[in-house]
Amino acid sequence: MLGFVNICHPDYADPVAVQLGKDALENLRGGGVPVLEIPEPVTDHKSALKAARTMVENDVDGIVLFYGAFVLCSTAMTVVTETRLPLLHWGVPMMMRDGLLSTTGSYVAFSMFNGTLNRLNIPHENLIAEPDSESALRKVQDFAAAAEAKKRLRRTRVGLVGYTSMSIYPGTFDHAMMRWFVGPEIEHFDSYTLINRAEAVADIEGALKLYRAAARFPEGAPDIMVERAAKLYVALKELCREHDLGAITVKCQYEFSKEYGMTPCLPLSLLADNGIVTSCEGDVPCMVSTVILNYLSGRTATYGDAIHHEGNVLKLSPCGFMPFSLGNDGLKNTMVSSYPFFKGLLCSFVMRPGKVTMLRLYEELGKYSMLCFTGTGIRSELRGGNMPSLDVIVDGDIETLVNLYPGQHFAICYGDVSDRAAMLAGMLGIDMKRI
Repeated sequence: MLGFVNICHPDYADPVAVQLGKDALENLRGGGVPVLEIPEPVTDHKSALKAARTMVENDVDGIVLFYGAFVLCSTAMTVVTETRLPLLHWGVPMMMRDGLLSTTGSYVAFSMFNGTLNRLNIPHENLIAEPDSESALRKVQDFAAAAEAKKRLRRTRVGLVGYTSMSIYPGTFDHAMMRWFVGPEIEHFDSYTLINRAEAVADIEGALKLYRAAARFPEGAPDIMVERAAKLYVALKELCREHDLGAITVKCQYEFSKEYGMTPCLPLSLLADNGIVTSCEGDVPCMVSTVILNYLSGRTATYGDAIHHEGNVLKLSPCGFMPFSLGNDGLKNTMVSSYPFFKGLLCSFVMRPGKVTMLRLYEELGKYSMLCFTGTGIRSELRGGNMPSLDVIVDGDIETLVNLYPGQHFAICYGDVSDRAAMLAGMLGIDMKRI
């Protein structure tokens, strides 16, 4: 939910300025943006302070400062300093009224306070548009999604079972930096904790029913693998419930795939379609990237390894993890791993075609950054005849992307949420490179 403030100079809060704010609110609400309205125009420091307290008490995600007319900088600054929330300020250009191009002073107010925000390096989003315009609605919808994601990240708890697999350096992270600069708390568990819980699970019928509604177990799959797939699902779900986890990633290699004899690919894939954001290989930056895309898009997100490109077509493919809902309609195929040191059941289907956004949060010395790009997923083939994959026609320059690779894992979601990702990066105060 956003807080909406129509802010005006006390001498200029006339019916025209008030109506501009009402038109903007009607546009946002008609477009499905949840808004907390401050009923009267804010015109001085007292009303600004009251409005700010109301918005903070209602736990809004961000603030829309709408300039119905010219403003006093001190009044606008009271709202900003008292809330310190993601900020979008909205100026109205000159508009035709009674055959004349007229202004309420809104554009001037926007220009003046934008200079103030820039001078102080206060992160904010800019909008110059008529109150009832489609462009304004789209911008505020994106802002609302990014502001909500910022707050949710701060309140998200991510489970990490084990640590990064196979010495993947980009999967390592600084715990305190992640918490402070990005938001999520990482709750760490040993692999033994999950395995021990799984072995103690008695009732697997509910899990088996969910699997059979989504996928086909391969013919000849060892009973112990099917049983462990169900037990791991139940154990993971219980772990998330008990520790209030909104996401979880598991170090598969080598404890599960080689020693336990059952990968967590299917359990994590099923969990992703049942309310928990998941990833694997213990790559926390990739896990958090997947959470970000889930929050920004409102859809199930996944990840893939960048494993090959030809021209501007990039092939993304994880080992054996893939949320079942991301494939084409119908039951999805699974398989028994054919690798001698990688035992377990794997997903064996491709992602459906469509517009996609790919994102990776990555750690640099003393800071976090993001790399984001978009593309179009096309009809793809299984990698090696059995592994999940998606071929993507990258919208930007592939060579630039390759030179900027911060790792091999990229989070993926359907739709273009790159503008929202850029807004979120700005709110978090971290750099984002867009291809």
